[in-house]
Amino acid sequence: KISKIKNMNILITGSAGFIGSELIKKFLDEDKNCKIIGVDNLNNYYDVNLKKKRLNFLKKNKRFKQYTFNLNNKKKLFNLGKKFKFDFIIHLAAQAGVRYSITNPDAYIDSNIISFYNILEFSRQNKINQVFFASSSSVYGLNKEFPYSEKQNTDKPVSLYAATKKSNEIMAYAYSDLYKINFTGLRFFTVYGPWGRPDMALFMFTKSILEEKPINVFNYGDMMRDFTYIDDIVSGITKVLNKTATPNPDWSGLDPDPGSSMAPWRIYNIGNSNPVKLMDFIEAIEISTDKKAILNKMPMQPGDVPATYADVYNDMFLKKYLTALIKLQWGNNLSKFAGVQMPGGVTLDGVRIMQEAMEEIAKIEEENSDGGKYVVSVRSFFQGNEYYYFVYQDYTDVRLVGTPPASVGKFGGDTDNWEWPRHTGDFSMFRVYADANGEPAEYSTENVPLKPKHHLPVNIKGFEKDDFAMILGYPGRTN
Repeated sequence: KISKIKNMNILITGSAGFIGSELIKKFLDEDKNCKIIGVDNLNNYYDVNLKKKRLNFLKKNKRFKQYTFNLNNKKKLFNLGKKFKFDFIIHLAAQAGVRYSITNPDAYIDSNIISFYNILEFSRQNKINQVFFASSSSVYGLNKEFPYSEKQNTDKPVSLYAATKKSNEIMAYAYSDLYKINFTGLRFFTVYGPWGRPDMALFMFTKSILEEKPINVFNYGDMMRDFTYIDDIVSGITKVLNKTATPNPDWSGLDPDPGSSMAPWRIYNIGNSNPVKLMDFIEAIEISTDKKAILNKMPMQPGDVPATYADVYNDMFLKKYLTALIKLQWGNNLSKFAGVQMPGGVTLDGVRIMQEAMEEIAKIEEENSDGGKYVVSVRSFFQGNEYYYFVYQDYTDVRLVGTPPASVGKFGGDTDNWEWPRHTGDFSMFRVYADANGEPAEYSTENVPLKPKHHLPVNIKGFEKDDFAMILGYPGRTN
């Protein structure tokens, strides 16, 4: 649920674009009282009819109103501020495309620099305290450290498009520091899906393969992209909306974190964190179309990068909002705790990530289970009013013959040849505490155990088993 949008007036720029139109659709479905004002210039970078069809779908809802003009027209933009009082802005409008920026640089200065400045001034003068804006994975340039993290330096873009997006991040920081406006930048990674941009590889390649025309494959096919499905992009945006950008109290000028600051300004990757090789991508289209691609392999194109790969595990999510102390517990002694705290504190998002981490560890353990002699599972239970997660390692190769419980015969089990499985294993637990207001807090005699509210799936590829040793602690044994 997107608590941020309830009963609010929201300005979304780039409303006829791929991401903007899908996000608006999500908002209108999610809250029956929010009102969306969309702005788009409907330029002809790609087929305007596609943009109009997206808008026609949105216009069926009376809570959406579209304005068509260029955001570098400051007067028209500021007239909107006279008509509506906006609660926050999601600025997605931009001139997209790395390669197009080489042949049409003026379009990028007009759309991505001047228009962005107008949004900054519009926010300041209309006292709009929260602005979310689109950045791009292109800002990472030729960075060779994978996956790309918000903590990495991004001051070496290799295309004008990337330079304009990096400029947006810096301009937003200046306004955040000067005027204390909350700015959140979202670095999107190679978005694809239905109603997508026809200039993207998915549509271009598919069209050419169906028409039996050659496709240009740059860097001789040695490329990777972190393709991210549109629904996951929208989901990522909505999650960030619920997290207002706040100052990072640990930020230091001696060791500056590029993705945060002492001002209410944050940068987040929104990607799949699972890059796909270009040749595998082409092969998938070949299989789907039942046609063979005609490949025109070429050297790397200026301004392009060989790979993108999002690190979506910004530990600011763990430190940012509500700090909770994780207590490690072992064996079957429910009163015995080790007071270990994860670096930077833990939040509900951290609890969610750790649950998924334990599931991943369970898979790793099971893959190395000595020929399947034991299985590993993740379970959760209540003990009184206390909520626990734990990883349990069940040994399946040890059986104790005994009298079967009545339920075995009742449900058709073989009571004559039944063996009692020995539920012996290693497991570790943790629990979270909350204060009297139900907010996560460090352990104290006044605080009570907290039941996490959300258990959402998280892809934790990239984490190694040893990364979670502190979470799992030292497992005990119990019968």
